[in-house]
Amino acid sequence: MQRFTEKRLKDVTWYVPIGQEALLEGLEGLVKFPEGAGVTVLKKGRKKSFALLETTVNGGEVYVKTFRVKGILQRLKHQFIKSKALRELEVSLVAQERGIPVVLPLAAGEKYQGGLLQESYLLIQRLPGALNLLEYLCTRDTTHRDKARVIGALGRLSRKTHDEGILQEDFALNNFLLANPQDGQIFLIDFERSRVSQGLSTEEKEWTLAKLNRIGADFALTDKFRFLKAYCKTKEEFRDLPRWKRLEAYTHQILKRDAQRISSACVRGGRGYKSYKDAGLTCYFLEGYHLEELLALAPTRQEIQEEHRGQFNLSWYTAKIKRETAGETVRVCEFYSQQKGIPLAIRLRRTWQGANGLRKAYFPVSPPVSAIEWTQAKGYKGVLLFKELEGAEDIRDVLQRCPQSAQRRYSILWHVARFLSRLHNFGTFAYSVSPGDISLVKDRTGVYKPFLTRPYNFLVKKCLERGHRDREIDIQRLEDYLQGILTQGERDYLRGQYLRYTSIIS
Repeated sequence: MQRFTEKRLKDVTWYVPIGQEALLEGLEGLVKFPEGAGVTVLKKGRKKSFALLETTVNGGEVYVKTFRVKGILQRLKHQFIKSKALRELEVSLVAQERGIPVVLPLAAGEKYQGGLLQESYLLIQRLPGALNLLEYLCTRDTTHRDKARVIGALGRLSRKTHDEGILQEDFALNNFLLANPQDGQIFLIDFERSRVSQGLSTEEKEWTLAKLNRIGADFALTDKFRFLKAYCKTKEEFRDLPRWKRLEAYTHQILKRDAQRISSACVRGGRGYKSYKDAGLTCYFLEGYHLEELLALAPTRQEIQEEHRGQFNLSWYTAKIKRETAGETVRVCEFYSQQKGIPLAIRLRRTWQGANGLRKAYFPVSPPVSAIEWTQAKGYKGVLLFKELEGAEDIRDVLQRCPQSAQRRYSILWHVARFLSRLHNFGTFAYSVSPGDISLVKDRTGVYKPFLTRPYNFLVKKCLERGHRDREIDIQRLEDYLQGILTQGERDYLRGQYLRYTSIIS
């Protein structure tokens, strides 16, 4: 069944859905669209970029995905398979035919040179005022009523998508678009890594739901049950909850895989990272920062915390980075040794990798900015930079302000137990818990949420299986740090909740 019309304009072959042939008249001037005026680049990588284009095609603004084909082997492979842009257009058309609400791409284009595919393009109409669900549910002050309504609609759309045999590899909240927050209409977008079949297996359904559950720590259990109730078609299916417990196990497998992937990328460059190496100097940092800015740190105050850890000395302080538009406050961890620092260099690198991996796994950690090291004949110096979390307070300070056995204390301990149970699945503390390792930050609803604010005291372990001894070490170090602050009842509550959640997600 033919679903689109094909037309070659200069060196680009365009494909538009049947019935939308009028769009072809406006495409000829877009052959050079990756460059020039009226183009705002939103994301740019080695193989893919995403831009906003001001154009008269279909009126309004258009998003442009550009897929670059690198290497002769990849180009030869596309002699036998379709380009990513064309495949995404086809899957979108099939999903629409099967009743899935989608934002249908306007057109797909393929640019060949010497008979080999060089680039492919996908044009998508921008919906003014639309929000993705990650933004709507997690970063905006959405009312409980509106949030419940949207979560229910998300559950029904997810089930419809699975029943119609649409398997999307990037099943995530940011790929669901709320076109108008008032009517709650949700659209599924981004079919770049998708396939179509007659039906999905139970494991495929659970695996994609686990991907949706990756940021589950930002949602209450009530929200999760509301989603599952909307996803299930019958009460009997909803009551089969033991089956849904596998979602947590699948979720953490996915998170660990994501963390390991970004841990490798953050020291190579690409995926939003840069690296610089020179004689005696190595630097890894986020895109958007410049090496000169990072090296020109200006301390903002004299309060420097100093420690001695093993073979090196450690100090923490805040500093100001001069950015192009405005200054930015960062937390600086500076450590040095009189010995040649090969073991310390490995530790710095692993801390940088671990912090970025935790961030990718949606774990609440201070956002890492850069890792810099100087290796000299007489010793070693390393610096880790993290964004300063606004309003962060040490967990001991907050608990000491709350009356013993108050409801707020139990709320804090419950969140800390969940935090520590997730932490257990990635690694363990390298040393005893000390001030500043775990901080509390109020979210937009006024609830205290824990963050790992000193990732240098945390070791990420690649081994996925950890035993009872590691669990006991994790909880015991935290209990020792809170010694004298918690009542016996609160200690039992913290330990009980920690073991409860650890048994579910391990």
